[in-house]
Amino acid sequence: TLAPAAGAALLPATSRATMCQSEAPDAAPVKPDAAPPASKPKPQAEELAAIRHSPQRKRAIALGRPSDAAGECDVVADPRFDIDKTIFGTLTSPVKRWVQSAKLNHVETWHAEPLASIESAFAAVSVPRSVSDDAPLFRFMAEECDFSLEHADGSFMDHLHFCADYSALHFSDHSPRVLLLHSILGVGTNCFPMGAEKLPALRSLLDEEEFAQISAFPSVLRLMVGTDFLSRLEAASEEELGALRGLSCRRVLDNAEVHLSSEITRDCPRLLLTCVWTTPRCTS
Repeated sequence: TLAPAAGAALLPATSRATMCQSEAPDAAPVKPDAAPPASKPKPQAEELAAIRHSPQRKRAIALGRPSDAAGECDVVADPRFDIDKTIFGTLTSPVKRWVQSAKLNHVETWHAEPLASIESAFAAVSVPRSVSDDAPLFRFMAEECDFSLEHADGSFMDHLHFCADYSALHFSDHSPRVLLLHSILGVGTNCFPMGAEKLPALRSLLDEEEFAQISAFPSVLRLMVGTDFLSRLEAASEEELGALRGLSCRRVLDNAEVHLSSEITRDCPRLLLTCVWTTPRCTS
């Protein structure tokens, strides 16, 4: 529910969304407290902390936007690709599995000149690094969570590090930890890297605003892609938008109520869109 000030009525009170384990279309339900498979070795904290940006991500960080790489690299299918090892393994529709596989199953070989241009542009920017000690956070991610699934482009951690570095450079007024941990409480395809019983431990590693944003992130994603949330915001007048007090929703992981004030919520859609970009694609 968007909470307007007295006299404003952008969204009715009855529009509160219950989000507990709400399923993405054609996604198989996954228990949030399910333990990761015993046969899958957990990565070490140092491995999770390692940053390995792909050329297209380096370019996005340097430019502050996605870009078209048509003609700059060659693309071939990866014979080792297995959708069940990605965050899209929960999809049950054969058509949607085929579509996602077609999108994800590719390996790029970049041409020398554009690759050199990307490396030069990336080297010219300085991504701010946190002065705080994030080692306890990465130990928590390695020992208490499961980030071993593959993502749409590279590993899950490759995606998270890209989001964090993009945030550090282009949303410098916000903590990059928000985008580093944006999906720790629930991925859009109903994978849950951690269980609800570990929420107190996670909260102890974050400040109040970081935890509030991370708690709301999976719910806001579902509001954006599964409801008319964005269209109602776009249709609202400046007066209606100015009267909003905040956003209330239910946390996907445990159905707890989450409230973000209008000040905290201001950049939430822009931050979220950083994470749900279609990765800049190469064409053969």
